[in-house]
Amino acid sequence: MNDFEAAKRRYVELLVAQGCNVQPDQQVLIVTEPSNLDLVEYAADACYARGAKYVDCDLLLTRLERSHLLNAPPRRQNFVPSYRTVKYDQLVDGRGAVLAFRSQDEPDCYAQLDEAGQRRLNDMLVARRDAVRRYRDEGVLERKLAWCLAGPPSPQWAAKVFPELSPEDAVRELWEQIFTMTGARHEDCVQRWSDHLDALARRATALNARQIKEVRFVNQPLGTDLTVTLSPEARWVSGRKETSFGVDVCLNIPTYEVFTTPDWRGTTGTVATTRPVMINGTLVDGLKLRFEKGEIVDVEASRNVGAYKALIETPGDPTAKRLGEVALVGVDSPIFQSGRIFQHTLYDENAACHIATGMAYTVGIERGDELPPERLEELGFNQRARTHQDIMISDENTTVYADGKEILARGSWVAELS
Repeated sequence: MNDFEAAKRRYVELLVAQGCNVQPDQQVLIVTEPSNLDLVEYAADACYARGAKYVDCDLLLTRLERSHLLNAPPRRQNFVPSYRTVKYDQLVDGRGAVLAFRSQDEPDCYAQLDEAGQRRLNDMLVARRDAVRRYRDEGVLERKLAWCLAGPPSPQWAAKVFPELSPEDAVRELWEQIFTMTGARHEDCVQRWSDHLDALARRATALNARQIKEVRFVNQPLGTDLTVTLSPEARWVSGRKETSFGVDVCLNIPTYEVFTTPDWRGTTGTVATTRPVMINGTLVDGLKLRFEKGEIVDVEASRNVGAYKALIETPGDPTAKRLGEVALVGVDSPIFQSGRIFQHTLYDENAACHIATGMAYTVGIERGDELPPERLEELGFNQRARTHQDIMISDENTTVYADGKEILARGSWVAELS
């Protein structure tokens, strides 16, 4: 095996060992797009080496989803067969593991949809998520599953990131970037990643010691001045999480953020994105939002604003206009240092501070898993959301204040948090 393939295998082994942390006798589901079927074999080998009971694979075909959107009769637009529900419920009940390869094989698949089409697409995708609601609510939010999201390259996505290179060179260069972000060029990459997670955990601990009540983002060139309030029970957390059955996992690889759950009611001000964001397969650029009394009241974008409006106006979900997450990332992130816009939320959200509308995470609330819904409501926890969408809001011109004191100055962590 050459050095390049060896690094790919180490990357996958990192996802299995530190991401999902697959345990003996555990059922594993690998979700992939066609471009990375070769990685499924690497992942299965790594899972079985750790004692997995059974490894299955789901194949994501964006063009098949698009065909359903464009051709299914309206009454069948949001139909989801019950076997999908049963499959994911069984994973939750069995304390399984899910490794998801999201490679954006078809980044332009929905580019031609008008605003009405974007709304139909959002409704269809929300219905598909609702069909596996226990997977989301119990498996992910209550951590009854071991779960890890990764983004290995696909040819079409790589061409977006490196348009100046040939298709083959673009894929290889994107792989090299990912090797740098994850340490996969090093034989001890699993230990290196564990050390990195330790450092992020120490930063979260330092932020918690400050008992922060309010975070403010300021970027004068872009017109950002956004204040986000935190509840007294908010806590900062990082990439390493413990499942409900006591296993440490890393939900995203790579990760460079520390995040918490806001009190959505106190969000106020204006914020502009510093990176485009992929929403339901459509790239939205130049997004600018205005919040009043905790909800989005005005939306602008230079491109594809309809995709974002469809998301925050999801029928039957008033919570989609409210914040569910606020996260901090410094410009020391190797993803930011690469100088590239990746047009993939997993990577771009780990290059910049970000906020997310929609679903909130109980892990960002002290003893959040134990609190009844009415107590979470009192804390301004954004419950019952059907969506969750991150947008990136910082760069080297952004200063972040915690209760009036700088914690990120021009994008860099202050000394005591670096």
